[in-house]
Amino acid sequence: MSSSTDASEKLEGEIGAGAGAAEATSASAVKTGRFQSLVDLLHDLAIAVVVCVLLITYVVQAFKVQGTSMSPELKDGDRILVNKFLYYFGDIERGDVVVFWYPEDPKLSFIKRVVALPGETVEIRSGAVLVNGTLIDETYVSGTNADLRSFPPHEVRNGHFFVLGDNRKGSNDSRSWGLVPERYIYGKAFLRIWPPRQAGVVD
Repeated sequence: MSSSTDASEKLEGEIGAGAGAAEATSASAVKTGRFQSLVDLLHDLAIAVVVCVLLITYVVQAFKVQGTSMSPELKDGDRILVNKFLYYFGDIERGDVVVFWYPEDPKLSFIKRVVALPGETVEIRSGAVLVNGTLIDETYVSGTNADLRSFPPHEVRNGHFFVLGDNRKGSNDSRSWGLVPERYIYGKAFLRIWPPRQAGVVD
């Protein structure tokens, strides 16, 4: 009788030990799984950060317009997207609304419209802009924003651009401080995203 009882107790002890080992293995697996999930999360976050940095540096960046020099097309407080990838493969064209480092203080960014290209001669007669002696059509300049002052003929040297604000009466631009080096132009404004009711393509 005693022998049978001892065998039963021994068997129960072995079963209990086996269960304890299984619980320990299960807890270890849970910890390992949680650690691996954390590693995967950090890995995904790192990739997301790198992608965001690359997008902001080389592709698209959001900017807030400050001031009214590009009114009526862009108003103070508008938020826009700037394509920083475009000019790696294409040329800057007349009429492009570009964002660039201000030549007299490269820590500042300006936004203006390209009016004259390298090698061209630009002149303003009583507010009318002529390039190589030909009047250009500026539908983006409203009558209330026009400036009737003149600007003498000026040749745009290679690697530079002549830029103006659409609000000619209230724009600090190439008429005041000269040409913009091409290397200072880092993007083209292409989309207004704020305010929502005025969201759309920047012309």
